Amino acid sequence: GLYGFDQHQWFEENKTLRNRVVTYQGVTYTAKLSYHIPEAYRNYICEVYVKGVKQTGLRFSRATRILSFNATLDGSHPLVEIRLVDPEPWMVQLYYSLLPLGIDIGVLLRWYDRLKKRHPALPCLLLIALIILLLFISWLLYRLLTGVRI
Repeated sequence: GLYGFDQHQWFEENKTLRNRVVTYQGVTYTAKLSYHIPEAYRNYICEVYVKGVKQTGLRFSRATRILSFNATLDGSHPLVEIRLVDPEPWMVQLYYSLLPLGIDIGVLLRWYDRLKKRHPALPCLLLIALIILLLFISWLLYRLLTGVRI
């Protein structure tokens, strides 16, 4: 069956909000979990892991700031982690716009965040290099498909 759990207490540790769900020993639940994301984290992107497995099918209500998802929980008091990524504001908008379509770009945004911590200009330089690479590949494809010789 589908069991609903109330919101649980959580704490922040290295931009990871953790919650150990209390379940009965030997019982497996399909649970609908809901967490309120505090206003202080409004510019963060959330990735959810249950027992180390990344969850898909996340739903986020911007109006109420409630993140909800379904997960299978067993009787071993599974750990629910909500990992926070702090990208640029336009990336947050893109992330939450693509999430209902089933497209999760959280991994790319986490890489962006790590690169930015190393050097602020590094993500921009890599983006420029990627654009140049895509233009070059497009040019090669054009030559291949049209038979143009130079």
